Amino acid sequence: MKEINMDRVLSLAKYSPMRILHGDELYFAHYGERKYLEFMNFVSQRVYCEQSNESISEQAVDRFWKVYSISQKREEIFNLMKDGNLWDTKYRLCNFDNYIVNDNNKELFEILQGYLYNSFAACDSGIGIYIWGELGTGKTHAMYALANELAYGGKYTVYFTSILDILNGMKKNFSDMEEQEKIKERAKEADFLFLDDIGAEQLKDDSDWYKSIIYEIIDYRYRQNLPTIFSSNYSKTELVTKRHYDERLVQRIMEMCALEFEFKGEPMRITRAKQRREYAKSLIVDEESEISFSEIFESLAPWWAKYVADFERSHSTTA
Repeated sequence: MKEINMDRVLSLAKYSPMRILHGDELYFAHYGERKYLEFMNFVSQRVYCEQSNESISEQAVDRFWKVYSISQKREEIFNLMKDGNLWDTKYRLCNFDNYIVNDNNKELFEILQGYLYNSFAACDSGIGIYIWGELGTGKTHAMYALANELAYGGKYTVYFTSILDILNGMKKNFSDMEEQEKIKERAKEADFLFLDDIGAEQLKDDSDWYKSIIYEIIDYRYRQNLPTIFSSNYSKTELVTKRHYDERLVQRIMEMCALEFEFKGEPMRITRAKQRREYAKSLIVDEESEISFSEIFESLAPWWAKYVADFERSHSTTA
């Protein structure tokens, strides 16, 4: 097991739960306290195991190192997320820890997890994913969760956009050829490109300029064997029959996306609205029956004070 820099542990412990992972940034805001408890729990387990010569579970080790590594690399991760267009207020908190798994998306969640854990092979082989289904089923949330997890790792360039955003950017900079090339290059060269909601753009049979841009980006990634993750309200066949996509381009998308998932069942927005309603009710705390996070932290204080004192005594002795 890796050695923990206890000076770093002590410095982190001085911060509030919200600050332990993200400094002053609004990051992991919805579950920073839970992660902080996991962190404290791991440290307490480690001390206990050292005293009792027992081992810590692999699950506890994995949980801790995810939190610990993110906290140490947070500035680098912030830059990667901003560079990858992942700093959207609504979706920047999406990841596999807060992904809502239900009967409709359980298979997709397993696909995305497997894809993340085998990201090196996916990147090397150029295997992409095609996610499609009706409005509100959670496609964008799933895309962001995977994109953010890839960005957290800090190993790849990840770029999240949509065909509509690319076309609007090109149109806005119609007279600036250099800026147009930059827009296309970011999408073409990223290790992982996430193209959200393809088919939403209004293409017509005579939209040759728009079609050429879409073709150039996807065809380049196809030829360079670079993985692309797509989401759409349409099947790949419907991109041709209903959205005027070039059939050759859709054939490339078919070949690029060895993994495919169709959303069915209740829209995720309805599921999430129900859960948010329950969460809102839980905010009304019955002081006689509920225990707040602050009370939990206070209950840890005696142990932590003793641990800090013992550590400082040992540290000063060895020094």
